[in-house]
Amino acid sequence: MRSKMSRPRMFNHIRPWMIFASFIVLWLASCRLLTPIIPREQWITNWLEHPTCQPPCWENITVGTTTITETTSILSNLPGVTTPGPVRNYMGNGRHIMWDFTGSLSGGKAQTNEGGSVIDRMYLALDPNQIVRLEEVIQAYGSPDYVLVMRCHSYVWELFCALHLIYDKGLALELFLQSRHGKVDIAPGSHVDCIWFFPPGIQGYEDVMASTMLNFSEALIKWEGYAEYTYTVLQQKP
Repeated sequence: MRSKMSRPRMFNHIRPWMIFASFIVLWLASCRLLTPIIPREQWITNWLEHPTCQPPCWENITVGTTTITETTSILSNLPGVTTPGPVRNYMGNGRHIMWDFTGSLSGGKAQTNEGGSVIDRMYLALDPNQIVRLEEVIQAYGSPDYVLVMRCHSYVWELFCALHLIYDKGLALELFLQSRHGKVDIAPGSHVDCIWFFPPGIQGYEDVMASTMLNFSEALIKWEGYAEYTYTVLQQKP
């Protein structure tokens, strides 16, 4: 009799948690179903399907060639770009210019090195509602040459890492992926969060993107296709 009495009490204790868990699952599912479909921004479509120029160039702004003054002029005449600027000082004698895309959280930034007038790096950050899959970029621009994990942070009980897929041509794709046991799984459906442009070659990348990092060469991994990669996180110079 004792065992028969204990079972209903046990299930009475668990049942509210089961109901709560079921409610959360249904709520998440309904949120996904109710999420509006956001049309792709025209600049992203152009970059993937009808680019004006090839990396490290975007819309006739070429890293290593175009001055920041010329960049301002080009941006001012691009449809879908809000009024850019102004040009501001950045990192000592360097300068930068930032811009937004109309009606979007997407935006961009181009900057020079110290004392320079020619831009030496540029990025385009994608609105979180704009889902650009890695396979789309690879279809348009080919496979990257290297994988580099930049930094990792814990969120609740999970670890997530920001990494760059680097092209020798002067292009890097920034992704934010979950890490398990020191590995990240790069898949065709992985989302691209940011697009970087830099002087061509891995040395060009190191000079402007990883010049403050200690173990750049040992952290760099050769691209081997969609796979799980074991990584070393870059260390900041003291």
